[in-house]
Amino acid sequence: MRESIVDKKNRFVAHWKGMTDAERVRFLFLAVMLTAIALFVPVSLGIFFYNLTIPVEELDTGKSLANSIPFLKYWSLFFYRNSVFFQDRDDVFMDWFNINYMVYNNSPYIGGDSSYPPLVLNIAKIFAAMADYDFGAGEARNSPEGIASILTFYAVSLIPTFALLWVACRRKQMKNGQIALLCLAFLGSVPFLFEFDRGNYLLIALPFIFAFFLWYNSERRWAREAAYIGLSVAVGIKIYPAAFALILLKERRFAAFVRTACYSVLMLIVPFLFFEGGLDNISAFLYWLTDFAGSKGGEVNTVVYGVSYSYSPYNLPASIVAMLGPGVVDMDVLANAKAVELCGKILTVLFIVLVFFTGFASDRKWKVILSSALATMFVPSISFVYSATMCVIPIVFFLLDEEKRRLDYAYLALFLIAFVPCLSPYLADYNTVAFRWGVNLANFVQLLSYIAMLFLLTGDCVARLVRKGGKGFFRIKKGQNC
Repeated sequence: MRESIVDKKNRFVAHWKGMTDAERVRFLFLAVMLTAIALFVPVSLGIFFYNLTIPVEELDTGKSLANSIPFLKYWSLFFYRNSVFFQDRDDVFMDWFNINYMVYNNSPYIGGDSSYPPLVLNIAKIFAAMADYDFGAGEARNSPEGIASILTFYAVSLIPTFALLWVACRRKQMKNGQIALLCLAFLGSVPFLFEFDRGNYLLIALPFIFAFFLWYNSERRWAREAAYIGLSVAVGIKIYPAAFALILLKERRFAAFVRTACYSVLMLIVPFLFFEGGLDNISAFLYWLTDFAGSKGGEVNTVVYGVSYSYSPYNLPASIVAMLGPGVVDMDVLANAKAVELCGKILTVLFIVLVFFTGFASDRKWKVILSSALATMFVPSISFVYSATMCVIPIVFFLLDEEKRRLDYAYLALFLIAFVPCLSPYLADYNTVAFRWGVNLANFVQLLSYIAMLFLLTGDCVARLVRKGGKGFFRIKKGQNC
């Protein structure tokens, strides 16, 4: 006899009441993420395959599916409109292929303009050898060898990441089916989709950071040392994962912090020796690093790259100004962009203060890790959507934490707002000297959700300070091993 809808409802209610809060949080996260992915994938793939039938040169003439329907005009998958999921297909994966092209002649700094640390460029050498870059990055991307190389990169990055996620989840007795669904949820999340579109080398740092949090407090000395080296490798790849060392200071592991810092310095300096010019490349690297992150020659890069697709604090005032439109702000006047940049600097300083306060004051490890992850997004003046892949780690440990409070449902809601994929309209569309690209509604809401996480952490810490009166305030609650 088939079960009626009422019986199914009653069975679900009974099952829900029998769940712990931790099980409910995991269920809600997976249910919302997987439902959103199921709804989103057919629409995005429909636009993608329709656009494949249109010549690239005609995609900007209103003939694409998105532009042929007024309601969908300027809608995007949080991505560049010139991404594989939207219009111009010429730029997909190009973050990855452009970096490989930089190292093709073994001189990415002197004579080049690379702002990437040398370790990641040495890794890029390996992948660059898998395809022919004689005719440029674009031709390499269009070759079968190029596609095979970037698929290899994704496999090399994701397989160990999800293997480590499985290790973390099995420690908490999570079932293999749930772990598989969690991996799928992350693969379909906004940060990962943006990462797949761009092919940024940040992805290969993720398993090293994950390994650090799994074993930095291991009883085995070799495992702890390997964890410190793992974090230093991540620092060598992208620099700003250094923020995750905050937990070593929080737990007063000062010797471990010093060793990790020494390993990180080696990872940032020794790889220069494998490029033409050796250590002379350091000054060129620092020049290009500050040029990309700041401004030179009067050009305000932080604002130019701040509007849309970014989670930098600069993006908040830039997006607000852009949405005000030319009726209020002259979008061509560079002085207005510089004023926005000043606001961004003020917000950055404020966020840095709050990140360090919450990092030291939080009583649960996943909150300390979340503070560090937010630092990797808020401290760089340019922080594209893929930078939020760092938040996968605190979300995993948040889901695995068996002790839940009512406030944790607010964190769950913010995580979902930040990670759920959907199509979203552009509220403003500019391409001027001072402001580049439009303001994507969902991207702007996601930025607000990450800012809300930081202020929620701050409020939580302040409330604890008031309750405890400072006694044991900077200690992590016992039993919080990751």
